[in-house]
Amino acid sequence: MPSFTQRISTLRLGLLLGLAVLAGRPEACRAQSHPTTATPAKAVGAAEKTYAGRIAGKYPITMRLRKDGTALTGSYAYTKVGQDIRLAGTVQADGTFSLKEFDDKGRETGQFGGKIGPDGTVIGTWRKPGSDKTASLALRETPAGAADAVAITAYRFSVKGPNDTQGEYAFPRVTGPAGHPALAKLKAQLTVKQLTDQTEQEIRENFAACGCGLTATHYTVDYNRNGVLALSVAREWLGAYPSFSGERLVFSTRTGERLSIGQLLRPAALPELARQCDKLLQARVQEARRAAAGSGEEAQWLDELFAGKTFTAAHLADFTVTGEGITFYYPFGFPHAALALQPDDAFSFTFDQLKPYLKPDGPLAREIK
Repeated sequence: MPSFTQRISTLRLGLLLGLAVLAGRPEACRAQSHPTTATPAKAVGAAEKTYAGRIAGKYPITMRLRKDGTALTGSYAYTKVGQDIRLAGTVQADGTFSLKEFDDKGRETGQFGGKIGPDGTVIGTWRKPGSDKTASLALRETPAGAADAVAITAYRFSVKGPNDTQGEYAFPRVTGPAGHPALAKLKAQLTVKQLTDQTEQEIRENFAACGCGLTATHYTVDYNRNGVLALSVAREWLGAYPSFSGERLVFSTRTGERLSIGQLLRPAALPELARQCDKLLQARVQEARRAAAGSGEEAQWLDELFAGKTFTAAHLADFTVTGEGITFYYPFGFPHAALALQPDDAFSFTFDQLKPYLKPDGPLAREIK
């Protein structure tokens, strides 16, 4: 498996983002430019349920609905906009419902109709007031906690430097529905300044002057479900020679806090997991030594570079979560001239392999149930 910096540099995500305009559906644009501030008061005894799905088969939304007798109220938001649009209407005993949507000035901007099934599905249509043209609606009730999910979009800019050089920068931006419990805290930890120790203006001015310093940033969304968001951020630098730095960030989307490995795995099991990682590490060290055997100076250099290299429980702190499991990273710390000799720094375990270590009440326990 390639190292993090190699992996992230080859991906160079070409993520193109922005809300597409639905033909004959100007409300999609209005929803973006007129955030809803009026949200219906929660009725006493009314249980809120969250549904996720799409309008017209291609526009992801999240809808929250509360039933109180025949009254049906709530809101919905386009995933890429993250601003709530107020809903109010009625629902019958068989699940048949009718809803109207309103902008922040109380104007009716759309109508939903359909049926809420006993299996948690919502099937229906959306239409503009006064129009017979409809768009399909298909939603499904989401598990508890899924309402805390967020979406990641890219913030990009480029800078021209001397001699036709160009710096390319991409940063993750987190979005979510209005009222999301952790959105502000997540945003504060993913600013350009937080991720690079420089402001955007400082990056622009430095690269424009010398074509050096921070020359590129990239990121990947490694995992985003079960209340966990994992991102990998890579930075490329140019000084006396090119260099790379990387960072893994794992958050709770319910609280906005960084998650430690001890919040996902049983703390008492970490020493044993570290021992397994160390076995893999020592095997890679021996393989690198065998490959360099007989090369004289190179073999001697490796002996010096590998001296004292062991994987301890403290090294489990550098990790990311993926759709397959958890990957840990070991800081070999080879100098630039010896990077070609450095073994793979990533140690990956599937959720099935991690089953004995996962906290039974932790967010990742759902991956093995």
